Amino acid sequence: MEKFYKLLGIDENATDSQVKAAYIAMKNKYDPGSYEKEDLIRHAEEKTEQITQAFDEIMNSRRMARMKNGEPVADDSDAYDGANSAEASDDYGYIEQLIESDDLDAAEESLDAMPQNLRTANWFYLKGLIFFKKGWLEEATEFFSASCKMDPKNITYKRALEQAIWQRSGNFGNPNGKDSYQSMAGCAPGCDLCNLCGAFVCADCCFRCMGGSYTRC
Repeated sequence: MEKFYKLLGIDENATDSQVKAAYIAMKNKYDPGSYEKEDLIRHAEEKTEQITQAFDEIMNSRRMARMKNGEPVADDSDAYDGANSAEASDDYGYIEQLIESDDLDAAEESLDAMPQNLRTANWFYLKGLIFFKKGWLEEATEFFSASCKMDPKNITYKRALEQAIWQRSGNFGNPNGKDSYQSMAGCAPGCDLCNLCGAFVCADCCFRCMGGSYTRC
């Protein structure tokens, strides 16, 4: 972890605000758009990648330490004062990583730590995603619906809502995909199982007409 602090030019006793300030300063310094020569651009891109990794590692490590100690996940910077939505986006990225790794309780704790003024459409989507992965489809539908109302043009939110509604109705698979299939609770029109049975009966009738049979009575 020490190397990450050195990359940002700070020590391990730096506050969260100082870490973020150093990250922003270093990122501006090595902005690839500030260079014209290809070799300098490549160097700036590499440095930007290293700086971003260092920042993510430091902040994630601090958040995990807070969670283990039962402390609020929110850092001591101004990320949650409503004045800096860009920093809140960083936290959403961290929460997405928790969800992807199935650390759903930690993800939900992080979301719940956010104040009301930062609960964007993405907040409701991620909350719904947690419930969806837990199998709580009714709650997932409510939160996905809220995210769609806040950002109706977002395709990701819309598809998540459709998926939750689809599965709440007793269906499986993807409602828009060819691999979707109906629940075995009943045979609706277009059910693959019903079509297969119908085709089998039809074939049997044809064979009976020719003196044979697929089935034995």
